[in-house]
Amino acid sequence: MTAINQSASEVATVTSHKYHELFPEVAPISSQKLIEDTVLKNSNADTSENQWDIDGKRILLVDVRSPPERKVSMIAGAISLHEFNTNVLPNLMDTSSCDKLPQSVVMYCTIGYRSGLEGRKLLNEHPTLFCSCDACDENERNNLNGRSRIQIRNLDGILPFANALKSPQQSALVLNRYLVDPSTKKPTNKVHVYGPSWKNCLDETYEAVMFSKFEFSWRGLGVLFRSAQCSSCCFSCRGKVNKSR
Repeated sequence: MTAINQSASEVATVTSHKYHELFPEVAPISSQKLIEDTVLKNSNADTSENQWDIDGKRILLVDVRSPPERKVSMIAGAISLHEFNTNVLPNLMDTSSCDKLPQSVVMYCTIGYRSGLEGRKLLNEHPTLFCSCDACDENERNNLNGRSRIQIRNLDGILPFANALKSPQQSALVLNRYLVDPSTKKPTNKVHVYGPSWKNCLDETYEAVMFSKFEFSWRGLGVLFRSAQCSSCCFSCRGKVNKSR
């Protein structure tokens, strides 16, 4: 039960922290931090072209949610997981490609669980390409033409992001630009919350969209299967790494 005086933003923060703790190897990042570093520090940032940054470092936002969820709304400039795996990842693995590489890849979903799974998967499948901490940028180099490894981070989710846009500290400019309908690239007030359990994590001024009870159930089974699959894959990857040492 949600405390009577607990706001949607507070509920979302507590929930996302709970999920972030399940993936300690994937560095967490808050939506508030993302907005402050990109929008409030640089009003000229073109997020439609994925020019988000954290602490002055270029980042790439990857939406790991399903097509029906992304169809409702996305963070401006984000790309889908399919696009990342199909178009971006091969370029990142190309040792001759050094132009406009992101310094960090930030995964996001509803509130941090599925993005944590995908972040963990990338870290285990591509240990020479990705890392989980800032130290790798400064102190470690891999064998990809001496390039620094790219940090993988886990955003608190599109629900905390939407809430952050409504916070009193943000300007009207922020409210109108950074949550968009991907088909039109125009601002929207709709957010997919996945299921009823997460509706109370979204500010009531938004229009919450969710899966039907049936679809929620079978998609939930899909997430559980993905979680088990990821755990098995990560165990296998760690074994290969240990044998190579």
